[in-house]
Amino acid sequence: MILASACLAGEKCRYNGEHRMHPVIAELGKRGKIAAVCPEVMGGLSIPRLACEIEGADAQSVLDSKARVLNMAGGDITEAVLRGCYKALDAAKKNNIKLAVLKDKSVCCAVDTLYDGSFQSRLVKGKGILALLLEHNGIRVVNSEELLAWPI
Repeated sequence: MILASACLAGEKCRYNGEHRMHPVIAELGKRGKIAAVCPEVMGGLSIPRLACEIEGADAQSVLDSKARVLNMAGGDITEAVLRGCYKALDAAKKNNIKLAVLKDKSVCCAVDTLYDGSFQSRLVKGKGILALLLEHNGIRVVNSEELLAWPI
């Protein structure tokens, strides 16, 4: 079983109510090999919702209570995001997950890059909160773009 960002499995759970269906994830989902999670939704945030970014784009600082997750109106949604990330981590542990395929650029799921917290569409190197939690718990995390070369 592989943990995957729910938007990659075709669920319309992104902030704008859309999905980012990935052909490999969709096929693996049809075969029952995907545990799909959307930390934002699992934490109680709505669909659609305002876009959000991490202050300073540093997930570890959020985990250490030194930074917040803000929506584009300035609302602090840190608690909801953390709640959802920990629920997703629990799901991974319960399913004995060893590999997670996540959508880059997300506050929660970013593997390589995410927005810098300025809401100016500037990307920086870094990980999302869920990606970091999974790695801290020994789960390998890969960017969905790496899957394009995988046979299904």
